[in-house]
Amino acid sequence: MKKTYITILLTGSLCSTTALGFNSTIEPANVNNQLLSAVSIGVQVNYLGEPVSAVTVNIIQDGKTLGSANTDNRGEAKISVADYNNRQVILELKKEGYQTQIMNGLLLKNGSTYDFSLVKGTETIITEISTSIEKTEDKIQSQIEKSEGNTEKYLTEAEKAQAEKEKREKQAKEAAKERENLEKQAAEAEKKTQETLQETEKISTETEKAVEGRVKEKEAEMKQREAEEKQRLQQLEQLEKEQAKAKAEEAAAEAKKQAEKDAKKVEKEAEKEAEKLKEAQEKKEAEAKEEKKEAEKAADEAKKKAKEEEKAKKEAEEKAKEAEKAQKEAEKAQKAEEKYKAELESIKKSQEKIDKSRASLNKDQEKLDKKIEKGKIDVTKAKEEQAKLKTKHAKLDEQQAKLEKKLKSAKKKYKK
Repeated sequence: MKKTYITILLTGSLCSTTALGFNSTIEPANVNNQLLSAVSIGVQVNYLGEPVSAVTVNIIQDGKTLGSANTDNRGEAKISVADYNNRQVILELKKEGYQTQIMNGLLLKNGSTYDFSLVKGTETIITEISTSIEKTEDKIQSQIEKSEGNTEKYLTEAEKAQAEKEKREKQAKEAAKERENLEKQAAEAEKKTQETLQETEKISTETEKAVEGRVKEKEAEMKQREAEEKQRLQQLEQLEKEQAKAKAEEAAAEAKKQAEKDAKKVEKEAEKEAEKLKEAQEKKEAEAKEEKKEAEKAADEAKKKAKEEEKAKKEAEEKAKEAEKAQKEAEKAQKAEEKYKAELESIKKSQEKIDKSRASLNKDQEKLDKKIEKGKIDVTKAKEEQAKLKTKHAKLDEQQAKLEKKLKSAKKKYKK
């Protein structure tokens, strides 16, 4: 059965973890969903100080892989996320023959680099990074809790270091005791060998005793060497595992420190962005309030004006039919005047466009004339440019003619 080692890192309070730890228990602030940005981080992976290639590095959030890369021959990989929402993610390292390493609850900081040291085996090492992006109004309380958490973290890490020290001392004592037992067993075996040789000497010739004694001595030496070699190999394997585990834990601790440092920066930036959004929203609200006030004022004025118009209407209705007819004619004349004015405005704008285009053509003509005068242009090209200018002037002349025709038509229509 595979074992799972879980490293629990404290920030503020102890966090409960699962074996895989793929989901963060911290709810992200809603404002983060509006603050998407592109980020890129680096990872460097080694085994006992040597770089490890072909390690798959994944960035995961809510079960979805946001970015993935493999380490190169230098043990380095760069992972990019196009739209990062400032929420916690999982950083996963996987390679056949080595323990999978997971950093859960990481806040990505653009440009950060994390170092990892692998351990051989089939287990999984999980490092929990507990962070939170608090609302601005809870900032002071968050800092207090973080300070308390740091104190508790330092005490816990000190206890872990003391426990590790005691563990190493105990292992050293056990190894020394085992070595003494092996030496004692070897001495007893040698004693028995001497006793056997002495018994053999009694029933053998001088030559047989010398040969058999030598053979048995060599066999004993060979067995002892094999036993010692086996013990050395076991010790070396154990030492390799211990050193790899120690380096992995050291790298995880450094990565955790870097992650917490980056998390603080991300939280600070998120608070600033949240404050900006809050100020923008307050400004928008104030503007809407002012618009409402102006609209209500305009409505009151319109209402007042409507009453006045209603009164005027009633007074007009009391006048004679001739006055009513005169009013209708005046209104008709006014509408006609407005339409005529509108057409004149349209003609005016069209004329301005023509004048602007004509002025531009005149400038182009002046430039061409200067080139021709100084002989700085090929005659064929000059003719082509002159022909183009002539064509453009002709088009403007057509537009001018149509505009003049339109003006005459408007004057005739409105009897001007």
